Amino acid sequence: MNNLDTAIPKAFFNSAIEYEIAKYRYEYLNEPLAYVLGRIEFCGLEFKTDQRAYAPTIETQLMVRHVIGHIRSNNEYKHVIDIGTGCGVIGLSIASLFPELRVHCSDIIFQSIELARENGKRLNIDNVDYYIGDMLEAIPLNSNDRVLIVANLPYGSPRHLLPSIELDRYLKCPPSSLFTKGLIDSYKELIQQTVKRFTKFTVYCETGVLSKQQIEFEIPAPCSLRYFSCGSYSWIKLAI
Repeated sequence: MNNLDTAIPKAFFNSAIEYEIAKYRYEYLNEPLAYVLGRIEFCGLEFKTDQRAYAPTIETQLMVRHVIGHIRSNNEYKHVIDIGTGCGVIGLSIASLFPELRVHCSDIIFQSIELARENGKRLNIDNVDYYIGDMLEAIPLNSNDRVLIVANLPYGSPRHLLPSIELDRYLKCPPSSLFTKGLIDSYKELIQQTVKRFTKFTVYCETGVLSKQQIEFEIPAPCSLRYFSCGSYSWIKLAI
């Protein structure tokens, strides 16, 4: 799909000039629609988006809405950690609904954290802390804290892309936000760090088109694993 008119109505734009600029960026520069529009709606909130962070996909909302339901039925959490926060859609969406929780947004990309912080300020969400670091390294929580971790990290290769993702567009995203050398190396590293840091935890990870068998083969013990899917999209829940 390389025609802007099929992606979004022309009436969406405030002027003919704004439309022509968007059309050029979408059809000739092959930028993701989220970058072209400069914003995206996610779980009922509007987020600013640009090249500083991965362009969120609509499928991720399925996992986040599942996580929101989990939090509503479990009052044991005081802290939620969003790993690889990007522009902040996951962590800020959760923080907006649960002001009693402390949400910790972490990303290895400094510019992404800047963007997430801007979104938090614009949405007036103040129960969030932002950290620059790899996985859990910068998160200052105690080992006895019961934590809920949510992650949408790089996984797989171009052949594991979700149907909604056009590769040539998403190559405009920060390179470190796209793929890993192994199938789910980033998630294995996160699990290893989590097991070392916390005695009790729940981890939700987006796994896209990967199958349950692929995930079970890759995930290390001693985590219990549940696999969820909706169409071609999947996510997993790990817990101790």
